[in-house]
Amino acid sequence: GKNTKPDTHLVNLSCGPFIDQPNPTLLTTTPSHTPRRTCKSPCAQAASTAISLIIVFPEKSELVKEMTALAREEMGHFNMVHDKLLERGWILGRERKDEYVIALMRFFPKGGSRETHLVHKLLYAALIEARSCERFRLLSENINDPELADFYQKLMVSEANHYTMFLKFARKYGVREEVDQKWQDLLAYEAELMKSLGKKETMHG
Repeated sequence: GKNTKPDTHLVNLSCGPFIDQPNPTLLTTTPSHTPRRTCKSPCAQAASTAISLIIVFPEKSELVKEMTALAREEMGHFNMVHDKLLERGWILGRERKDEYVIALMRFFPKGGSRETHLVHKLLYAALIEARSCERFRLLSENINDPELADFYQKLMVSEANHYTMFLKFARKYGVREEVDQKWQDLLAYEAELMKSLGKKETMHG
């Protein structure tokens, strides 16, 4: 049957382990030299995902409430990133295709029930947040700017909380055993994906 209890081990990953060791959920890690810069994309993308879930699944009241809070939080992060760009004399560039997200979302087959579609969207979102968390950790540890290092560490913790929330909802709205198997399969696929996409100095590419 369905299990609505969050996985305590995963929820506990929201802070300490992400700071002290590589993300234990991901099956592959990013070389520490890779992500040297970030952009508006992760925050705006996460807000867009949250709004999409609200629009497509308005009957899921608990999900709508949490996605509303997430969209607000992510746009707050976007605003802070924008302010830091302006402080440094930079401006936002045009959005570029996120090769990682495009490739990742080819994994699950199209079609199926609304519940299946929801679970797949939630698992994609969870993994994107987990990878963003790992990259923010690397940025915080390798950037030669104390202010930005502290900023990226705070974003890292936020992404970890989002990742666990998305995974919790996937398990709430799907059959726990099936969701866990899909999660493991998606992690394995993403690990292979990172072998070709994990070399650019971007958040996901």
